[in-house]
Amino acid sequence: MDLNILRKEIKQKRLSLDYQKFELYNLEINNTIINSKIYNSSKVVYCYCSVNNEVDMTMLMSDCLNKGKILALPKVIGNDMTFYTITDFNQLKKGYMKIPEPVTDNIAPKPDIVIVPGLAFTKEGKRIGYGAGFYDRYLKNIDTYKIGVGFNFQIVDELKQHENDINLDTIITNEIV
Repeated sequence: MDLNILRKEIKQKRLSLDYQKFELYNLEINNTIINSKIYNSSKVVYCYCSVNNEVDMTMLMSDCLNKGKILALPKVIGNDMTFYTITDFNQLKKGYMKIPEPVTDNIAPKPDIVIVPGLAFTKEGKRIGYGAGFYDRYLKNIDTYKIGVGFNFQIVDELKQHENDINLDTIITNEIV
């Protein structure tokens, strides 16, 4: 399937998800990660702020802050993305594409895990995003455990990848753990 058509279909499915299911699925995904060994042994967690009905990771981010983990979120500068630490949600403001970004200038240490959004995934860890390549460019330079998060309808059988696309170590949905 053409990637642009797939992106459009997934965006539409996310936006049409009813509120109760959206909240339930977010809870299931966040709890799966919070209860995982890899998360519990992590000291530095890279995450993201959701937009357009992406999986909402606020629960996980709050858990990081409450447990004293280092939480870092991305900020887009030009064609690059860098992760900065935050200690409070008040340290965010809308940035690139109206996505909340850190206002701090504290560049994050190397992560133990990275929580990665996307539009479509395969069970084997292939991923496509919105097409700008920010995560692929960033992730190619770090060796860490990468967790893709999405709703079960974002799982597809096959994705055609480009040479710069980075595979993830695992995918977590409201049905896949």
